Amino acid sequence: ESFRPGVAARFGIGYDAGAAKNPGIVYCSISAFGQDGAYPGRAAHDLALEAMTGVLSLTLGDDGRPAIPGIPIADLVSGLHGLSGVLMALLRRQTTGKGDHIDVSMHEALMASCANVVGSAFAENKQPDVKQQRTTGGSAFYRVYDTADGRQLVLAGQEMKFIKNLLGALGRSEMAPLCEWPGAHQKPVADFLEATFKAKPLAHWMQWLDTLDICWGPVNTLPEAIADANLAKRGMVVTDEQGRKHLAPVVRFRNEPSKPLYREPLLGEHTAEVLKLR
Repeated sequence: ESFRPGVAARFGIGYDAGAAKNPGIVYCSISAFGQDGAYPGRAAHDLALEAMTGVLSLTLGDDGRPAIPGIPIADLVSGLHGLSGVLMALLRRQTTGKGDHIDVSMHEALMASCANVVGSAFAENKQPDVKQQRTTGGSAFYRVYDTADGRQLVLAGQEMKFIKNLLGALGRSEMAPLCEWPGAHQKPVADFLEATFKAKPLAHWMQWLDTLDICWGPVNTLPEAIADANLAKRGMVVTDEQGRKHLAPVVRFRNEPSKPLYREPLLGEHTAEVLKLR
């Protein structure tokens, strides 16, 4: 359940009410700030939590202002933490017979996702210089580049082998030592790559970069992303009996492939089946 703390209990469907009838119940509560947090009655959706956790302060546009991420990160990661907790509680119940109440805070779930960027805040109590950090602009090999036709591509591999492979292919191997650490000293490399990629269209670079062992990707539109050859080969996009498209389950089991039902249940379709389980 994802009500504010106390609401489910007020409706008579909270954990205590459920556990009184079935001590083995596994009950998961996902809320903005946790069941006993400092802001129990405060409403919050994804963007507010991205702001409060500092994620927006690290996600800056070219104008230096925070940019809204394209997906609801706090919603997604808190759901995955909730799933993890439920699975652990179910496994524990097999040996103890006891259930549990799982309390997941979206605020904490997103904060935990910042583990790779909190070093300077923990050590020196200061905000990192975002544009000089390894994954937020301080590396020439981890950034977005424009192409001649107004499209973009990204370089996304900072290992020296990838750096040497690309710079060598472009005839600028001498620049590779500048890329060992992130920071302003990489500007000559970034400027060179910016001018290089802007000289030809995205289609040219896609064909050429595919011949090299480097980490890169085109900035796809959603229709382009859905049509990607890898997703097609893996069967990630499926079509139901009515011709509607869906995204398939990500987890693949070799011995028991998933068989999701891609239609809405009819009103009352499963009533008798559910009542038999009581």
